[in-house]
Amino acid sequence: MSMRNALLIAASGLAMASAVTFAAESPNLGRAATSEEIASWDISIGPDGVGLPPGSETSYVMPGLGWLIVVGMCSLLVFLAYELHRWFKYRLWWKYVIYAGDAAMVAIFYHGLRLGSQLQAGWFHMVWWFYGISLIAMLLYKYYKQAQGYQDTKSSSNKAGHENQTH
Repeated sequence: MSMRNALLIAASGLAMASAVTFAAESPNLGRAATSEEIASWDISIGPDGVGLPPGSETSYVMPGLGWLIVVGMCSLLVFLAYELHRWFKYRLWWKYVIYAGDAAMVAIFYHGLRLGSQLQAGWFHMVWWFYGISLIAMLLYKYYKQAQGYQDTKSSSNKAGHENQTH
């Protein structure tokens, strides 16, 4: 056994022995809590929000900014609805879910700027603005390309219709 391993074993043994000694010498303070006391302290809130008072989702923001909480909740619902694309992506109405998702991204950017306490500090504020400007640029490019593709298909269908009429 190397010297290093022997020292590690000795240090571990010393730490365990001191922990046992400390536990044996600790003062006997307090008493066991009764089940009634524990029940009165139980303020647990379930993952679904059961146990929260009504309207508590907007109580932690400044007055007048509660609507931004609603924006965030609506955006979350849109993002969750997007998970249904594997079943509905070929439906004619699905394009509106895509548009709502794009609008939700912009809404979350604004929501974060107005409510995010971490975003009010220097460098992270600049990073968030970079994200927002990048998002706007990408959305503008996306919709520009879609409009250009729409114009191309419209002009090609007009050309094909015109050729069929001339023959």
